[in-house]
Amino acid sequence: MFNIAFLKKLQARSHFYGGSLSLFGNCERPIHLESDLFSPNSALVNVIPEGNRITSTSSSLYLANSKRSAFTLIEMLVVIAIIGMLAAILFPVFARARENSRRSSCQSNLKQLGIGILQYTQDYDERYIPNTKTGSIADTPAISWTVALLPYTKSREILRCASNATSYLGGNAFTGTANTLNYSYNAYMGGQACGTTLTATPGRSLAQIVLPSQTPLLVEAVGIPYAPGTDLVDQSLLFFVSGAVKADPTFAVMQGRALNNPANLSAAGPWTGNPPTGYPAGSFAITMGAPGANIHFDCANFLFADGHVKSLKTPVLNPPASTLAPVPGTDLDYCPDGTVGTATTYG
Repeated sequence: MFNIAFLKKLQARSHFYGGSLSLFGNCERPIHLESDLFSPNSALVNVIPEGNRITSTSSSLYLANSKRSAFTLIEMLVVIAIIGMLAAILFPVFARARENSRRSSCQSNLKQLGIGILQYTQDYDERYIPNTKTGSIADTPAISWTVALLPYTKSREILRCASNATSYLGGNAFTGTANTLNYSYNAYMGGQACGTTLTATPGRSLAQIVLPSQTPLLVEAVGIPYAPGTDLVDQSLLFFVSGAVKADPTFAVMQGRALNNPANLSAAGPWTGNPPTGYPAGSFAITMGAPGANIHFDCANFLFADGHVKSLKTPVLNPPASTLAPVPGTDLDYCPDGTVGTATTYG
């Protein structure tokens, strides 16, 4: 039989937890301490077997007189600060991972273009695609290397890089116009005269390339903005790299050329440094086909004459405002005469 003092303790504990305790015994219903056991007329105290289990009729026990716990302002600020630090650490990692993926896709584009160029050489007496009928960019008619490759590549999409969606934004150059051509062809491989031994020719022959694994064939270009309302899908870009390795605000070291009129390749001066129709003459037009040395963070992809693709880092990580980051010169033979460049000069 229960001790009355023990039952009173249970009653006190029931009030403390804000619920009512039930005794389940050999009775037909739960016996509530307050309503049954301690009623003046109750006769149930003596009939409850000793040792019966006591349970709570409430779903949970809690402190009735205590305040509900909550975050303090300081705790919330600490959590926000931790989240901010994690974001600061992880977001650059995610951005770099995404850029690395785009760089790999760009390398795949160049690899396919390289295979197309090598197939072209097998069909045309082992010569690369010429700039013009004579190779000199001043002569006519011009030849669009992007059009010449179409029978082999079967795609224009591989001429675009996701990391180079808009044209050069420095100085008073073209701003924010979408690029639809992101690769530039080495004008010296197309037959432009260079060095002291290589005269103009309608495309260099494979035999003339002394160091094919060190001779850039295609590079990522700063890009060309198309005039509003025009669709120059047959456009092509060329680049020249000569002189000293430096970020040159006059673009005398790194220059590009675009077709003056892709629809009329016989027009005088087919390869031009002038801006396309619809853009001011003061625009830095000769950057259109110039190499973009920092398209992928501080790197750019290069396709070499032997068909391999490699990502190379610019030697000037932080070029002056309104200037281009230069492409590397060390051990590269842009003019395919067998003379490689150094850290200060281009080969």
